[in-house]
Amino acid sequence: MRRTVVADTGAVISLVLSGLFGVCQNHFRIIIGEKIAEELQEIALGDDELGEAAKEALELLKNNKADILISDDIKFVKKHKNNEKISFSVILFGILMERKIISKNEFLMAVNAMFGKRKWEENLIYLVAKNMLEDDYDTKLFQ
Repeated sequence: MRRTVVADTGAVISLVLSGLFGVCQNHFRIIIGEKIAEELQEIALGDDELGEAAKEALELLKNNKADILISDDIKFVKKHKNNEKISFSVILFGILMERKIISKNEFLMAVNAMFGKRKWEENLIYLVAKNMLEDDYDTKLFQ
């Protein structure tokens, strides 16, 4: 079943940098809002200022009856930690791995590519990704 995913600007960038954006597009219906599209256009021009896209993403999640909202804004995800439909972009890699669409090695390569290109240090997103490699992590909520 193809799930609907609302993505904010940071999550879209992360998916692209991971090298798995195309695979994710093939297996999930990824939707972005107008403000997010505008931000991506601005970022493409070299401007890194992010706007109020998180509010729009929440509205899209609600109005489109999406299965999940992905964001790589740690503060945003932590603020909504009680909402089981909100997670980091790496959750899609975990679902793809669980469905045997990608291997554990491809999962690791995608996470490492994303972190290397974003110049991120080990953070909560990395720990969530690492936790997904353990047997007890459950992505079934989003499947």
